[in-house]
Amino acid sequence: MLAPDSSTSFHFANWCGPGRRLHGLLSSDKTIGTLLKARYEVISVAVDGRFAAPVRARYGYTKSSGLPALAVLAADGSLLKLQNTREFAEGNQQHPARVLAFLKRWAAQP
Repeated sequence: MLAPDSSTSFHFANWCGPGRRLHGLLSSDKTIGTLLKARYEVISVAVDGRFAAPVRARYGYTKSSGLPALAVLAADGSLLKLQNTREFAEGNQQHPARVLAFLKRWAAQP
């Protein structure tokens, strides 16, 4: 799933119900999956894992950033956008159209 100009990092914690649901949406929604495969390299980061401290520090991720979060990175690894996914929520689920709109907005151009 390599993309020429951007990647997204999916920040979650193994115990995080919303993170597990977002992961399920990213893997099961065909429209989102097609866009991810075409325009992104997806990297999952367990932000509470023992090796995650350098990632949190580099991209300014704090607990107040919320879980799960999506970070869009440029090809050089610089942070373009860190997005708390609460904005995508509808009830206790992530709304597919909102996630898709975000991904389209930040996708690398072919």
